Order: sequence, then C-alpha cells, then structure tokens
Amino acid sequence: MGIINSTGCSSVWASTFPFNPYPFPWANHLFQDSPSMAMGIFEGHMARMAEGFAAVRMAEMELDGGYRAEKHGESFRYFNWRQFSDEEFHLCPPVVSIGGDGAMYDIGFQNLSRMMMSGKPIKVLILDTQVYSNTGGQACTSGFTGQVSDMAQYGKAFQGKEEVRKEIALVAMAHRTTYVAQGSISNTSHLIESFVEGLNARVPALFNIYTPCMPEHGIADDVAEYQSKLAVESRAYPLIRYNPLKGQLPEECFNLDGNPSPELDWPVYTLKYEDENGAAGQMELPLTFADFAITEGRFRKQFRTVPRDAWNENMVLLSEYLEMDADDRDGKFPYIWAVNRKNRLIRVIPAQPLVRACEDRRQFWRMLKAIAGVREEVDTTAIAEQARADFAQSIAAQLMEMAEIGRAHV
Repeated sequence: MGIINSTGCSSVWASTFPFNPYPFPWANHLFQDSPSMAMGIFEGHMARMAEGFAAVRMAEMELDGGYRAEKHGESFRYFNWRQFSDEEFHLCPPVVSIGGDGAMYDIGFQNLSRMMMSGKPIKVLILDTQVYSNTGGQACTSGFTGQVSDMAQYGKAFQGKEEVRKEIALVAMAHRTTYVAQGSISNTSHLIESFVEGLNARVPALFNIYTPCMPEHGIADDVAEYQSKLAVESRAYPLIRYNPLKGQLPEECFNLDGNPSPELDWPVYTLKYEDENGAAGQMELPLTFADFAITEGRFRKQFRTVPRDAWNENMVLLSEYLEMDADDRDGKFPYIWAVNRKNRLIRVIPAQPLVRACEDRRQFWRMLKAIAGVREEVDTTAIAEQARADFAQSIAAQLMEMAEIGRAHV
C-alpha cells in the first residue's frame, strides 16, 4: 500500500531517523491535507495501473485476432480505474490516509468530506484519541462530555467538556458513498473483518479506531487493550459497520455485530470485593459510561467518594437514577459501586456532567439500534392478557357505579 500521513503523533512515532516501520511508500504532509493529498496520489497511481492493464488487454485481444484500432482505440485512450475488473482492482495496492481525530474530525474535515464524496476508493484510518494529543491535549469534538483537558478545564464556572461527542461514523454514513467501520483493538475479529471488507470495497472506506492516549487519558502504559474493552462495553465506543453496497435501507447496510448484550442499555458485569470480615463477595451490576470513566484520570475530578457513615436512602444507583424523570430525581444522589485499595466496597457519586455523559451514551446506543433495525421484542400474549384484564376491571367499575346509582334511587 501507499500511506499519506497527517502530521501528528503518528508521524512522530513513525519517522524517527533512520528507521521507519512502514515497509512501503510513506509520505508525511500538512496536518489537515492528508485526504486531499491521497486523492492526487490515487489518481496518479491508478493512471499508471491503467496503462499496464490496458496493455495486457490489448495484447490479449491481439493474440485472439480481435483488436481493431478504429473500434477499440478510443476506449483504451480513456480507460481508467472505474473500468477495472474486480481482478484488476484487487491487484492495485490501496492508498491509505492516516490521521488523528484533530486532523480528520475537525481541522481537516473538509478534506475528508470531499474525498468521501468523490467516490474514490481511498482508505482512511482515524486514530481516535478524543484530544489533540500531539499539541498538548486540547479538547476535541471527538471527546466525551465531562472530559477534562486543556481548553476544557474543571473549575467553578466550567466542569470539563460540555458538548456531546461528534460521531464521525454517522457523519461518514451521511455521505452515502463510504464503507464505515468503528472498532477497537479489544475485538480483533471485528477489527480485521472490517479492514478486509473495507479494503476490498470499491468505495471510500473510513476506519475509526479507539486509540488510548496514555498521558492524556490518565492511564497506565500497558492497559490500552483493557481500556479499549471497557470503552466498548460501557457504550462509550460502540462497534459499528456500515456498507452502502449491501442495500438501500439502513438496516440492510448497518450492523452492530460484536457489541455485548445489544438488547440492554448497559451490559452487566461482576464486581468482586471483600466484606469487612475479609470474606469474598460479588455483585452483578450494569456497566455504565461512569463505570468506565472512573478508571481514567481525565474524568477523575468528576467523582466524589462518600464515606460509609454518610450512606443514606436518598442515594440511588446511577442506572436507576438515569431512568427517573426530573421530578423524581429531586433530592436524590446517583452513585456507582466501586472498590478501594483494600478491595472493600465504596460508593462514588458522579458529578452532573458525568450524568449527562451517561444519558448521551445511552441515547446514542438507542439511536444506533434504531438505525440497525433492532427492535425490542414484544410479548403480544402478555399485552393481550393485560388488555383483557384492564377491560374487565373497567366493566366491573362501571357496574359498581351503576349499582351505587340504583341504590341511591331506591
């Protein structure tokens, strides 16, 4: 393949002289221009491939005695990649544009959008770190609500990032031209299948990959796969595939394969702990976005541990709190279960920005299920029985009312 890289962490890591991890042509360009540069390189690359394929085709026709310059000359003159057979297309090394979320989501988005609308089968790899990692960790539109970073600080006036996350997968889908996959290294089967399918598709392809940034996320150097798994399971970063070649309706092109417990808002996990006597215990709990966020330094200021002697009946498990309406929430405090350094149970209250982040992630998951055509199973028998019971109760109430009226007249 040929790689056109956006200046950023990927270029700093990849171009330490005299070594380069890419065993194929690689070019580094301006931060925002990678997709546009890829378009130019792709056209030149395909023109050279077309010359070779045209020569082979002409030679085959000559050998069969079928070539006529007056009949075939013009078609070969304008022969290009759009006329390639599938066999010819798959012989062409792909042109791949690489960049972070800053280069693709924000500053260079117009270049990315133009490339997708062109229909040119260029492949784009986005390293989604939720911040502008290479320039100091500034807030990015790919970041989560409540995330604390440079230009989204935590203080009296503002408590971290206020906006919801931009979902580049949905933005790419809106172009209707592009194979889209959102993935994570924690699910390698989904990731590799997406790469194979997207690379072979004769349309643009966008691979948006969850990419932990250790210093900016506030995590250890060796937990990238673990945090990526948590991000998927907490609905922070759902796995997505969209292939516009598979049909016309959204549910024909779109799937959520690989996500755990798709029928639930939040998957269930097991929290293991020790009680005050040192005996082992465990609880089955919903894995909300807040349960993911509490494991990372970028959200640390959004949590407050409650001493055991301050636990009270006004504290409500976060997953239950999220189901309440505004009136019922009044006077209630959401909390999540966690364990301390001694593996003892503690209650931790997330700040309101984290509550809003959970609401956003839940709403986004429900939206994805609707796009994929995933509907909640309806028990029609139970509904019919309930309707009959309600009807019988209504008739009984009316009969009682008539009887009361009759006794009053007597």
